[in-house]
Amino acid sequence: MNFSFPEEFASGGPTREWNHVPPSGLDQLGPVVKGSATWRSPASLSPGPGYRLYQEHVAPDNIAPRITRPHKPFYHSKASIQEGKMRVWICCKMKVKKISTTFFTGIIIMSLLFLAVGFHSKYQAQTNFDQWLHNRLGFGPHPSQRNIRVWFCCTVKVKISTISFTAFITLCLLLLAVNFHTSSNVSQHQEDSEVHSLQRRKLVSGHSPRLCTLKTNVMFLKTHKTASCTIMNLLYRFGEKHNLTFALPKGYHFDYPNFFNSRSVKGFLGQSGQHYNMMCSHMRFNQPEVQRVMPADTFYISILRHPVSLAESSFNYFHSLAPAFKHSPTFEDFIANPWKYYIPYLRFNHLARNMLWFDLGFDHNAEFSLQSAQSVVAEIQQTFHFILLADYFDQSMVLLRDALCWSLDDVVTFRHNARTNAKPKCLSPAQEEQLKKWNALDWYLYQSFNKTFWEKVERFGKRRMDKEVAILQARREELQNLCLLKEGKPPEVKPSLGQGVERCQTGHVTMMKHTLNSNLSISDKELCSRMIREEYEYTDLMRKKQFPKT
Repeated sequence: MNFSFPEEFASGGPTREWNHVPPSGLDQLGPVVKGSATWRSPASLSPGPGYRLYQEHVAPDNIAPRITRPHKPFYHSKASIQEGKMRVWICCKMKVKKISTTFFTGIIIMSLLFLAVGFHSKYQAQTNFDQWLHNRLGFGPHPSQRNIRVWFCCTVKVKISTISFTAFITLCLLLLAVNFHTSSNVSQHQEDSEVHSLQRRKLVSGHSPRLCTLKTNVMFLKTHKTASCTIMNLLYRFGEKHNLTFALPKGYHFDYPNFFNSRSVKGFLGQSGQHYNMMCSHMRFNQPEVQRVMPADTFYISILRHPVSLAESSFNYFHSLAPAFKHSPTFEDFIANPWKYYIPYLRFNHLARNMLWFDLGFDHNAEFSLQSAQSVVAEIQQTFHFILLADYFDQSMVLLRDALCWSLDDVVTFRHNARTNAKPKCLSPAQEEQLKKWNALDWYLYQSFNKTFWEKVERFGKRRMDKEVAILQARREELQNLCLLKEGKPPEVKPSLGQGVERCQTGHVTMMKHTLNSNLSISDKELCSRMIREEYEYTDLMRKKQFPKT
């Protein structure tokens, strides 16, 4: 399953092919397009006068060649090396046993058949000749006496044939042993060479090889319209699988859009040592309060998305909630003159400008300043261990899995909260530039972490990344074929009741809903049901498990 970054969010410049840019779990990037995506040259990325931004990082051409077959991911710990050698030994040993058993059995049966036929034919011919001679001439040995000599002669020949056959079998065994020893050495040499190559790349990039340690304390800052519902599903599944505790809101978000406060966590009493394993509901980030709830060794992650596609998706999804969008007749009208419809600090208007900056806890209405923007990015980098990119969802999942030391199925997901009845607007280059200026803080944020993202991919290894992405996509397709009907059934569209972001679904979009196959086994149905369970349903389920009496 290949995804491509939609061409409507590009604006001229060189064209390149990209086969693994999967905005899985998004309604953002519109229809799946096959083929090439147009990326603008770095020189054309400046949002205009007065804004000095980082140049957008463009993935190199060789970062994701077409993958035709999955490949098992390779781990380079000492234990994994020994395990790999053992797999080579067992594999070769089993092949030798199978080949040698079939070969020797066939040779023995054929040899015995040939010996028996030869012995019988010679014995019968000699007996018939003696009988004819005796009857014809009336003299010569009686056939019964001749039979004894014939039997003795054939016995000597059988012994000679047996010795020759034993020597032949011994030679075959020696040849097979030499072949097995050579194959084992070659396989181990190739595996060791790959390990040493990976270790050299790690050392060159300044990262030493390390053992993989499973991480179970994770804080996910859930941003809006960035495939965050898909990430939330995999976190809930992992927590349920390992019987972990979640910091859950009393409703469906932590008093958003207000800053997070630990008092909004259900059941949290503020006692010393009271912590949770995971946190993933919507909030406006407030680090000191989050640290009161989460352990010291918590792994902090969040996810970003290209501001142009994010703005288009937000206009459609939050049209009835954000006043700036609600008062604008069309998205094109809003782009042409956003200040005509936008009133700063009006509730939920943050959804219309620098929404990512707001969710991370900073002032989204501040004027852009390179010095202050750099300071904010440095603070985010110090707080968060990994920032995912929705525009490169599969690559993000591979890096996340490597960082958390999780299994493949832990990071395989289906798309959640994705629209089905609307296509993204085709924007002109001028409109794109206008959106980048309007969301200058988000644009700078995205460029900065886009740059660090591809640096992580470089350290991870391009070829290794391609193999891991192919494995991930193959497993997702396998589970989709197992779990889902070919066409997902969209649910009934309900307008927002003004209760907040968590229940907002406007008449502008219809959200996709997965439908399970009806002929699943009990175990498969349980697995598939977890993978399609929506955000609010899963939150209610986890709340009932942690607070059964309420």
